[in-house]
Amino acid sequence: MERYRKPTTGKEYRVRKQADPPKSGSDDGLIRLNRYIANAGVCSRREADKLISAGAVMVNGKVVTELGTKVIADR
Repeated sequence: MERYRKPTTGKEYRVRKQADPPKSGSDDGLIRLNRYIANAGVCSRREADKLISAGAVMVNGKVVTELGTKVIADR
């Protein structure tokens, strides 16, 4: 932990260092379909889940209704 003093008050604060994000081992460029749709600006992730469940989303010409489907992320 690091300590520093806030210049205006003189109070001492403790700052935690951020932990490294957990490594899932799946750094293969795949992301969940709902996140892909949300990143494209179509709707929010929760709304994308509703669209996927309703069968309103097609990937490579096939209707996807399973939540959690992963797609290749554009780079």
